[in-house]
Amino acid sequence: MRASPRVLTKSVSVISGRLLVGICVLFMAIIIATPAHAFKWPRSIVFGTPAVGTGSHRMTSALAPILEKDTGMKVRVIPEGNEAKRYLSFSKGRITILSASISEMEMAFSGRSGFADKPRMPARLLWHQNDTPWIFAAPGNTKLKDIYAVISTPGVKIATANFSAGMTASIQGLLNMLQIDKSQVTLVPFGSYGSNVRSINEGKADITLLSPISGVTHEIASTPIGIKWMDLPLSDTAGWKRFLKDKATVIPSVVTWGTKSSIGHTGYTSNFLYWVSRDTDPELVYNLSKWIHTKYDSYKKADKGLTRMEMKVWRAYLNSNPAPVHRSTVKYLKEAGQWTAKDDIWQAEAVSKVDAFNKAWKIAVKDAKGKRIKIRSTNQEWLDLWSSHSKGLSRLASRLD
Repeated sequence: MRASPRVLTKSVSVISGRLLVGICVLFMAIIIATPAHAFKWPRSIVFGTPAVGTGSHRMTSALAPILEKDTGMKVRVIPEGNEAKRYLSFSKGRITILSASISEMEMAFSGRSGFADKPRMPARLLWHQNDTPWIFAAPGNTKLKDIYAVISTPGVKIATANFSAGMTASIQGLLNMLQIDKSQVTLVPFGSYGSNVRSINEGKADITLLSPISGVTHEIASTPIGIKWMDLPLSDTAGWKRFLKDKATVIPSVVTWGTKSSIGHTGYTSNFLYWVSRDTDPELVYNLSKWIHTKYDSYKKADKGLTRMEMKVWRAYLNSNPAPVHRSTVKYLKEAGQWTAKDDIWQAEAVSKVDAFNKAWKIAVKDAKGKRIKIRSTNQEWLDLWSSHSKGLSRLASRLD
């Protein structure tokens, strides 16, 4: 017997009603399961690091393929030994994430040395990279008893790094600490980090500055000549005050990682950090911060230095950090319970200091163009003009309280 049209209509209505309910339930489930705005990683990013052979380049090269595989981005690492050139590429947008020490960035912010003619940019911290130890060293067969013997050794040859404003400032810091004039020593210039370190084993210098975590340091430490570590004793309080006059962002410390023979010796720590522009996509910065934190276990064994990117190390550094942190990193740190009200105060101070230099820079450049003064780091007329515009501004300095 055929069903009546009324029964068929009712059956169709019931089925349609159930189908509609099912579709609604499925739709709601999709809405609940899908984020309001799913972040899409960009096609590529570029890291700019110090030269091949440095700890920072080695670390970033180990991190890059893991980040690339996990996010689908093409991650490129470009080494550049000259700090000012690396900063210039960063300021022009050729580099997404810059690996640089707090010391060199302080000089970039304040426009000193090789950064005196480089365009200002509102750089911000993305994350801590590593707490790089630095120490003075001599060849293993040196006749110098300790670092203070430099005072009584006229003409002693000290390697100086033309490629690094930060390392050059450290040499001046050493001379300040020892209270000797440049005329009492022979400063031997080198154009790369590798040649600077190898100078003591090649007989080209009696003293050099190096990081015990770098590959080239491990290299010369294993040679027959070896290395004699020239400690800067932590007990020399007056000496350190003079040293820090030119290196206000470093922290006197004992070496705890690096070449085996360096452990326990004393120098200073200059933290290397990953930097982005203030104007970098805030979602990218937020998700990079989240990735670095939550994916720590996936990359920490790729290089020993990568263990220094752990949240607790980053948080510890923030207690003395003088530089502004990107607002999206701050957002993530707050969500992770790693940002305090006191951090907000320090952040405001850091932003104010950096913005003051950037404002002074714009005025100085306009003034220089009006007076037809060439903006060159080697032009004393420009250096004097910039000094007059930046006079009285507060430079960044690590908080040691």
